[in-house]
This record gives sequence, structure tokens and C-alpha cells, in this order.
Amino acid sequence: MTRIFDALRKLQPAPAVPFAPAAPALQPVPGRATAAPRGEAAPPPVVESVTAASLAADVEREMAALRVGLESALEERATRVVLFMSSVGGEGTTSVASEFASLLAGDPRLRVVVVDLNARRPALAARFAPQGEPAARSREPGRAAARLGLARPGAGTPDAGIAPGAARACVTSLSGAFDWVILDGPAILESPEATDFATLADGVVLVVRAGHTKRPVVARAVDLLRKSGARVLGTVLNRRRLEIPDFLYRRI
Repeated sequence: MTRIFDALRKLQPAPAVPFAPAAPALQPVPGRATAAPRGEAAPPPVVESVTAASLAADVEREMAALRVGLESALEERATRVVLFMSSVGGEGTTSVASEFASLLAGDPRLRVVVVDLNARRPALAARFAPQGEPAARSREPGRAAARLGLARPGAGTPDAGIAPGAARACVTSLSGAFDWVILDGPAILESPEATDFATLADGVVLVVRAGHTKRPVVARAVDLLRKSGARVLGTVLNRRRLEIPDFLYRRI
């Protein structure tokens, strides 16, 4: 039984785009606002260095497959900004986002930062060890612990959440300094600001808990995302249960 089964499926085909070499600075993304609206505070994000989470072998394989899919969909971006969201709470969005960020951080060529946009249910920080402390699970002998950035917008409360202007300023500030900006967002059907956050990213990955979330609920969430102008890249089927042991499943 695997902890996470990646089922990245194209919900909205992306047009073929010729490969463009990475530029030293962030390239403008059509449709993404770069300034906070008037009246909204936009304090700078707080970024700290943390130790990436250790991944089980099966999770690492699934996250590697997810990386291939996202790189293919966003190959023209100098900085890839990806938002992980779910229809409702309890789908495992934070788990998937943190594990994907940890996989990316294992590549020494990449600068990776993960951002907690869920002020009502902040859980991202608990997934990583502070700098200088070992990760929760031991790593392979001789393999150095990977580092990545953990960021929080400069404003946000459990009652009001994070203002879209503060989230926008955070993403804009981080994009020029990192290769990947991974956003852990709130549930779409439970947070009024969720669709505003979705338009800040190059694409949204919807996390769906296997055997738990009803199809009409997922369809409603996808419809809201598309109406907001967000680009839905696909879905990740989380916590899929196998009827046979994992080691036998891979042999069939």
C-alpha cells in the first residue's frame, strides 16, 4: 500500500510551447498581477531555511513522476509557481505539497521555496525540520540533507485568512529568487480567497483523496477555478489503497 499515488491527469490540455532557455530573472506571466491593489498592505514575506522532509521510496517515485509532468506543462517558465489545492479540507494537500517541494530540494541545481497560504489551518511548518536539525526520517548514508526555503506572507490571521494583496506581493517577491515556488493553498470550497490565490500561480494541482471526495464536489471546485481564470494542470489522487501488497503490485 503506497502512501501517495500520483494520478496526474490532464484536465485542460496546454498548447505546445517551444522550449525557451531559463532567464536569470522572472519573465512576466500573462494574466498574473504584479502589484497589490490599493488599500491592501503588502509586507515582505518571511523566509527561513529548513531541512527538506525525507521521502519513502514509493513516495519519491510518485513525486518524481509528478515533477516530469509539471516541468512539461510549464517548460517555458523561468520560475515555476505551482499551487496545490483541494476541494475541501482533509484531502492531504499539505502532505503532497511538502513532499513535492522536498523532492525538488534534493536537486542541488534548484532553488526551492514552499509557501503556506493557509492561515486558517497552518500545517506546513510542521512538515520540515528547522535548519541544523535532522529530518524526521533518517536518510541514506552519505546523503546530505537538502535545504529549501519556507515562507509565510507578512500578513494573515486565523479569522480573516491571508489577504490576496499580501499573497500576491509574497509570490512576486519570491519568484525572482527561486526556480520553484510551491504554494500550499486553502480548500477551494471553504475559503473565499482560494480562487484569488489560484490566479497567482502558473498552474494549480488539485489534490483529491481517494475513496473520500465525491465527484460532484471535485467538479464544482474545478469549475470555480476555471471561472476565476486559473490554469488547472491536473489532479493528484492521494491515499490510494491497493488491494495487493505494493511489492507485488509493481511486478504485475
